[in-house]
This record gives sequence, C-alpha cells and structure tokens, in this order.
Amino acid sequence: MEAQNKTDNQMRVAIGAVVVISLCGALMIYDLLTNRLAMVSELSARVNDLKQSNDQSLALQNIVSTTKGAHNKLNLYFITRATVGNFIGELDSYGERANVSLTLSAPSVEKDKQIGAGKYLQFNLRAEGEFDRAIHFLELIETMPYKIKVTSMTMGRLDGGSTKSKVWYEEITFNLISYIDN
Repeated sequence: MEAQNKTDNQMRVAIGAVVVISLCGALMIYDLLTNRLAMVSELSARVNDLKQSNDQSLALQNIVSTTKGAHNKLNLYFITRATVGNFIGELDSYGERANVSLTLSAPSVEKDKQIGAGKYLQFNLRAEGEFDRAIHFLELIETMPYKIKVTSMTMGRLDGGSTKSKVWYEEITFNLISYIDN
C-alpha cells in the first residue's frame, strides 16, 4: 500500500505540476495576447488618424482645385509688382479709348499710415483733349475694377483758360489701394 500511496502522490505531484505549468503558460499566452491586442488597437487608431488626415488633405486639395478659377478671377482685382506694367497699359488703353493724350509719371510705392504694413501705389497723370473726352477719361478711371482713392484732380483749359482753346487738361493724382507688394 505504501507503494501505491507513493505512486498516487507522485501522480498527484505530476498532475499538479502539469496544472501549474499549464496555468503559467495560459497566463503568459493571455498576457502576450493582451499586449498584442493593445498594440493592434494603437496601430489601428494611428491608421485611422492618418486616414482621416489624408481625407482632410484630399478635401483641401479638392477645394483648392475647384476654387482655382475663382481665385484667378479675384487676382485680377489686385495689382502686384509683376502686374504693374499691365495696369499702366490699361491706363494707356483708357487714354486711347477716351481719345486723350496721356502723360504718366512713374508710380511710387507709398506706405499706408493707417494700415501700418500696407502699401499703395501713387500715380500722377495728365490727360489732354476736348472737354467731353477728358470727362470720359475721368469716368473710365473711376470705373476701374480696382480700389483707388483720388487724392487730387485739377481740370482746366490749355493756353491759360482762353475761351478759344478747345483743348482741356486734367491732372489726376490717385492711390491704387488694391496693390499687394510681394
């Protein structure tokens, strides 16, 4: 019987050892799976964040591409260093359209004291022609699609105001406010 008890005890110890080893193995596997699941969850969250960021980037690119035409149209209403020549050409074409002789001094870049960092272009020009032509030129200047501020305007007849003279002059100084100095 003692041999039987000894064998039973050995079997119990062996089964207990197998159970303990199995439980330790199960706990290790559980811990490993828990860590893996946490890593997978974290990576999944990062992938979702990157996907959301990519979707936002694509949406912004779509907005930029769909509003490019409107952006280009808006740019037509602003003058930059690169487009000052075009603006002067536009003034010349207004002079030709109004049939007046136009003299334009070089524009100067001035600082806007009210805005601080803002700048504007100051233009001085002289137009000569018949009265109705000179008035028409002034109307064309006033209807330009740019923000301007006429600071001074003088109009009179050539030859010292002689009533015989049909030629009038106008001297206009205006500031082009819709100027972007870049």
